[in-house]
Amino acid sequence: QVDLFFINDLEEQKFRVGMVCIDIFSKFASVVPIMSKDTGDVAAGIIESLQRMGRKPKIIYTDDEAALSTSALKTYFEEQKITHYITRKHAAFAERFIRTFKGMLYKRIDSTQNKKKTEGDPQWADYVYQVMLTYNNKLVHSSTKKTPADATKETHQMDVKANLEIRAMKNRKYPPLKVGDSVKLMRKKKAGEKERTSNWSIEVFKVTAINEQHGQDYYTTDGAEREYTRAEVLKV
Repeated sequence: QVDLFFINDLEEQKFRVGMVCIDIFSKFASVVPIMSKDTGDVAAGIIESLQRMGRKPKIIYTDDEAALSTSALKTYFEEQKITHYITRKHAAFAERFIRTFKGMLYKRIDSTQNKKKTEGDPQWADYVYQVMLTYNNKLVHSSTKKTPADATKETHQMDVKANLEIRAMKNRKYPPLKVGDSVKLMRKKKAGEKERTSNWSIEVFKVTAINEQHGQDYYTTDGAEREYTRAEVLKV
């Protein structure tokens, strides 16, 4: 999953935007500071993020942030044979990691200011390396029972998969779906639309195919323009 975050509460920062890339299987992550969410900066950030991850993904999953859905990025993904999934909700794993990253980041910034009594705010980008070193190599994730760096190793793949499946069974929120089931699709509300208006389509669709990719199911429905995650379809 890929997502952007913003640093708005520190003064005089060279970088105001950060790009997060996280592997939802191992939880291994990278953070790349970028100048803005303009097309060129975002494209450069994605290329650097993938390099830091150590291998090219088959799938990239993002929210519908305009900066992540440009024609230039679409062409890049096609050239690299990367499938880009866009959700109308949120890239949940990436957003959860952003909260973790910011917690670790601000703890270090506050510690530096207290020790050195620094005038003004330090550059948050200067702390990325040490935060990510700790996160990827020392923090044991509750769902994999391993550090992200260890979870990427081939010798640990079976253990990680077993732990993820056990956790998924305990935390299952949605009833299972099969081909032929009737569903409503999550829609994006129009500007000015009332809050009480339903987030789900009025029209009912049929599930025509289920595509499993890296432990996550994607659902195709009749008449749909793309595949949907389980959180984006409502069984009726």
